[in-house]
Amino acid sequence: MKLTSSIYVGEESGRLETMLTNPADDFDFGAEQASERMVTLIQPIMIIFLALVICLIIISVLLPIYTLYNNVGNM
Repeated sequence: MKLTSSIYVGEESGRLETMLTNPADDFDFGAEQASERMVTLIQPIMIIFLALVICLIIISVLLPIYTLYNNVGNM
């Protein structure tokens, strides 16, 4: 309702551009807040995901080395 009221008042007074500046600022602020919340929520998830990927890579490199050492020790 705020946007429609601003448009109506702006048209009646002949200052539509000035009247639409405030809702535009409000929408920009809301979009910025939503983006910050989304980044704040995604950041820990990405850190955990990257840690799991790195652990998987480390295990896939070290497992053949340990297997090789066990095979050499059994000879």
